[in-house]
Amino acid sequence: LVQKKLDQFAIVSNLISRFVQEDLRDAKSTKPAIEKNLRQYLKSSPAEVIFGIGVWFKPYAFDGHTRLFGPYVHRGDPKNHKLEDVMTYEWNTEAYNYPNQDWYKAGIAMNGESAFVEPYFDSGLVYVTNSRVFYNTKNEVIGVISVDMILPQLQELVASQSEPGLEHVLILNRAGQLLAHPLKEAFFEKKKITDGQENQSLLNYSPEQLNEGLHLDHSSWIKTAIVQEQLGWKIVIESSESSLYPDLQRYRESLLFSFLFLWGIILGALKILSQRDHERKLSAEKIEQGRSQLVQSAKMAALGEMASGVAHEINNPLTIIIGKVHIVERILRQHNIQQDEAQKALLKITETAERIGRIISGLRSFSRSGDQDPFMREKLQRVVDDTISLCAERFRNNGIVLKIGAVPDVELNCRLTQISQVFLNILSNAFDAVQAQPLKEVEIQFTFDDATKRLNIIFTDTGPGIPAGIAKSIMQPFFTTKPVGKGTGLGLSISTGIIEDHHGCLILDQSSAKTKFIITLPYFETSFEAKSHAVIISTNKSRNEA
Repeated sequence: LVQKKLDQFAIVSNLISRFVQEDLRDAKSTKPAIEKNLRQYLKSSPAEVIFGIGVWFKPYAFDGHTRLFGPYVHRGDPKNHKLEDVMTYEWNTEAYNYPNQDWYKAGIAMNGESAFVEPYFDSGLVYVTNSRVFYNTKNEVIGVISVDMILPQLQELVASQSEPGLEHVLILNRAGQLLAHPLKEAFFEKKKITDGQENQSLLNYSPEQLNEGLHLDHSSWIKTAIVQEQLGWKIVIESSESSLYPDLQRYRESLLFSFLFLWGIILGALKILSQRDHERKLSAEKIEQGRSQLVQSAKMAALGEMASGVAHEINNPLTIIIGKVHIVERILRQHNIQQDEAQKALLKITETAERIGRIISGLRSFSRSGDQDPFMREKLQRVVDDTISLCAERFRNNGIVLKIGAVPDVELNCRLTQISQVFLNILSNAFDAVQAQPLKEVEIQFTFDDATKRLNIIFTDTGPGIPAGIAKSIMQPFFTTKPVGKGTGLGLSISTGIIEDHHGCLILDQSSAKTKFIITLPYFETSFEAKSHAVIISTNKSRNEA
């Protein structure tokens, strides 16, 4: 679990610094826009590993009048467990002069890649920083992005995984200095050390010095260690014999009383060891699942870049196919050739190519993040059509009925790509939920709330439902109930943020017998009647009937 959290910091901090780097490439970046993006990235990152995010411009790079401009947003006081984010410019002083700091220089030296800086003391806390430069539109370096973890976060992590007197989990940096130890508080209290004052922290001590200060003899304890590659930190587990084999002493005493119980005790011991081995394997599998989930989220970031290029490459030959069909049709008409079968085949080729073109158009649009697009008035029908073009065939081929109610003739003030992404995320979850059910149905309905003048878009499926315990966490980042490789735990979290940016809300209706998600958005009236009839997409034995 400790290694998983360190892996999570390495992966997520890399993702955040890369995303912020792309955001800042726009030469028109303003102070409010930068602050808003930093708050959003901090809000969506795991609180147990990400403490703060900063953007630090090179002197006079933000504008010609300001030497130092570096907004930094961080979580509240970690000692009081206040998690409200705080936007600050307190390090923009000549006394601190951040361009001279090691973490800033490390980012500059990496030529666009990220650098993990060795832990350092700053303002009463020990920080671990992921640094990366960012550029302007001319590809010139104009500053450094920092994504930070603080040692109190590591301290809470190792304390939760240790059992005092039996098993200790501790973390060392590359130099062998302590970053976290479950007995830190006891050691500081005994030595009358105040954490943070006069740069006093665990970094000043080794494990041997801590044991000596507390008069502990762990020479007989069994030590195991693993290294987190990107950070170079060593996770050490110190285990007493009694923690690894809690029943050993009882077995020895039993042997003294009666030799007759020897074989029974041996068999009992083998059974316990077998069970413990099984539990350790299960625990290892869960850790690997968590790591795979984080890696999958990183792959998703690259997928969007790839999809746009693939769509462009496929669209070119499709244009040639449609053009050649039109030439053949014109030749047939000019020579008055009445070939019904040929005409039908050409019509089928044209329809198929145009259908592929619509799918590619939807894919190219969906592959973009859309978070920088302007809000525009779009017909709801277009949003539905763009989404269905990407998933209808998948539903049909897997025997899942997709019912779409009459789409109201209304317009949304939205970013089309982002709203389509939300629809597709919810439909993809519904697809997975109903796939193994006897009744495979997914339905989209539309209703109006006259009191608030808002449109309700209702997604219902016949899946097994979402238990109450899971429902409370389903919108949180990195939470998923899907197997490894099938879900990143980001779909509903990202979707919630997108809908909130559109002045709406996304909720799970727990009162419904079926699984039901409801999106509520403001709309513009064009007509109170729906122009299109209800549509049912299903899979029957005959494709023509479908």
